[in-house]
Amino acid sequence: KRNETVKPVKRSPPKFSPKALRGNTSGFSVILFDLDDAGKTINHRILASWPPEIHEKTSVAAVEEWEYTPRQASEGDADRQNIITTIRYDLADGDGNPIY
Repeated sequence: KRNETVKPVKRSPPKFSPKALRGNTSGFSVILFDLDDAGKTINHRILASWPPEIHEKTSVAAVEEWEYTPRQASEGDADRQNIITTIRYDLADGDGNPIY
């Protein structure tokens, strides 16, 4: 179980890439990252993404802007490493129906 003192303080949503918008492409990216002592995200790695080569860059760009709580004395390195998140990109038509 991860130390509960590690909490997000800023999580900006990702932008849709022009390629995704042109192709009306929903999808997702799963990203693994670490936190430095100040709470900045570092060492971003894409674990999975669908469709390939559509959402990776915008997902990493969003996670690079995120901030978490600074390191506390009670936290070990394991509390700030290998954090996994999934970013979903859901497009909908004019009636609110999902576009895949």
